Amino acid sequence: MRSFRICVLTATLLSAAGAFRAQSCTELEKGRNDERTLVAFLNQEGNGGQSADCVTYALRRLGDLNYDGKSITGGIGAPAVVDVLVKYLDYKRPEPGFGTLGVGGNNELYPAVSALVSIGKAANPALLKVIKNGSSTDTARANAFDAFIFIHRGNEKTAVRALKMAAKSEKDTSAAERLQKAAKDAAMRCLEKLQPACQKLSEED
Repeated sequence: MRSFRICVLTATLLSAAGAFRAQSCTELEKGRNDERTLVAFLNQEGNGGQSADCVTYALRRLGDLNYDGKSITGGIGAPAVVDVLVKYLDYKRPEPGFGTLGVGGNNELYPAVSALVSIGKAANPALLKVIKNGSSTDTARANAFDAFIFIHRGNEKTAVRALKMAAKSEKDTSAAERLQKAAKDAAMRCLEKLQPACQKLSEED
């Protein structure tokens, strides 16, 4: 079951780019390469009334414009963009009345996740804050964890180590416990042959 979930998450994120290219937002088309325009749109009050396609479009464009943490010339910088994106970790696109169309299409319900994964390691500090924050919603925390793990895909042991180190340096007991739990959960995402080493790492004092 765990392997199936990982495969689904992987396929969803890898095919998200194609899904988003199929979407458009006339309102934001002229500012599609202007990070300030996209951020201003997402920071507007009452975004619940905005077009779901436009919110999704803005999130995805910010991920594209800061791919691999490299902000475009004249942009506001990946860290600032990440601070906006993490606020949308629990933003769920409305599901169409006729059901989903499969992985990577209408089934890609949390667009901020794939946007943060596109940005990569530059998103890690903000994702750790969401994971340890008791005021984060369960959905935001779970999505932050998924994004964090996927950024470390192929080297999940590094994710375990990072979470463990964050837990050790955290002064707030409750936050440290959440990070510790995340480290143990990350150990379960390691390849089967590496799980003993990952598990040991997650349990070290």
